[in-house]
Amino acid sequence: MSRCCFYESFLKMLALFLSFLFLRTEKATVPDTIFYWDTEPFIFFNEEKQRLDGVLPLAYMTLGKLCSSSSEKFQNFTVIKENFTEDNFYKMIEKTSFSNDLQNGDNRIWFPLFINPDQTKLAAKNLKSVIFIYSPNVGVIVNKYKITLLNKFFEAIKLSYPIATIAGGFILLFSTLLWLAECITNKDFSKCFINGFGSSLWWSIVTLTTVGYGDVVPKSLIGRFISILWMIIGVLIISGLTGTFSSIITTNSFLSIQNNQVAGLNNSIDFLIARKNYNSSLKAYSSYYDVVQAVEKSQVDYGVINIDVLINMKFKEIYPNVVLVQIINAVTPVFIVYGNNTSLMASSSKDSYATCQQQYFKDIVKNAQNIYGKIPIIDSESPQNLYECLKTSSMLIPGIVTLSVLFALSMKDVVQFVYKKRCSKDISLSVILNSNKNEEKKSDKDDFFEELSRIEEQIIKLKSMYKKK
Repeated sequence: MSRCCFYESFLKMLALFLSFLFLRTEKATVPDTIFYWDTEPFIFFNEEKQRLDGVLPLAYMTLGKLCSSSSEKFQNFTVIKENFTEDNFYKMIEKTSFSNDLQNGDNRIWFPLFINPDQTKLAAKNLKSVIFIYSPNVGVIVNKYKITLLNKFFEAIKLSYPIATIAGGFILLFSTLLWLAECITNKDFSKCFINGFGSSLWWSIVTLTTVGYGDVVPKSLIGRFISILWMIIGVLIISGLTGTFSSIITTNSFLSIQNNQVAGLNNSIDFLIARKNYNSSLKAYSSYYDVVQAVEKSQVDYGVINIDVLINMKFKEIYPNVVLVQIINAVTPVFIVYGNNTSLMASSSKDSYATCQQQYFKDIVKNAQNIYGKIPIIDSESPQNLYECLKTSSMLIPGIVTLSVLFALSMKDVVQFVYKKRCSKDISLSVILNSNKNEEKKSDKDDFFEELSRIEEQIIKLKSMYKKK
């Protein structure tokens, strides 16, 4: 009897152990749940392949193939697409509940995060965050108007102001020196300061621009020595102006986010880089698409954005007025937030697949990044047709004024030509315009004389009548 009780107890314990082992196995095979926001190349839905694609799905698939004993755990995962904003992310975290059931939260993943997650909020939900991958650079975008030839020309004038100021000072100095040296012996330079200085000023400007008309020249030894010095200095000044113009027109060297209004993703790493290193006036947006849209509408001067996101978002098709003009050499991390029992991160497991994951994870992610990586193309000039050129305020008003003057001058010649053909008279336009007035004056004059002649006739008649009496 006691032996039967012993066997019965043993069978119960064995059944309990097997049940526990089975439940543990079932729990371990619960797939990860990935909350993601469609961001190429990190994780996105590939329309051509009709499946989820990107660095993270490729990492799951590759780990599944390498770690054969746990391939099912890696290859089977649940995805839930979300619209990312910082507030929305933390709201999802707040709603996350945890229990012994892995499906509640320990196997959840949030990816990709371009902000540095608040560790206090994550710790409250027993979540962790690590840098999943690094993007090599930060892209700087602007409205394409900034790199049009017309705008570059005006920017070159602005940035040449210091050199132009120095040139102006030298012009006044050498004009004065030359007048002092030449005013006594050279008839080209009047002894009257106003007239003589005007001649020397004309000579200085002509010499600086390397035109050299030769209508006014120094003749004394001192005057020619001053001229040689001015020619050498003038060549250096013109070289500086030419270099400044060439650099601005052929490159984007004049563009800088330093002390300018810049759009960026709120609390993102690239946003913090712009604020800390460039003293930029920042305008925060909830998504990278909002950043690009703000740049297209010229609501801000510049935009900073993760270079991998920018290259893969096909921004030139969606926002044709936005161009990439610079790359900031700053590595930006992309974070992943996860629970303690995810298959991908294997943070709390000690079995074979955890060892496999830890061994190959970094290399797999790096290779995946190389597969989806693209080379950024920087735009240095934006072509502009005549219509686009005239739309700008700097050209529209001067263009209208110029065309109006040209039209008025042309009509003057046309009216004069037509009048000449019809009347066979070569007279000025003022005479033509005043011809009606002249005719009116002439008719009034004729009427006056006619009236006088009538009065004269009446007087003569009266005289004759008086004589008869």
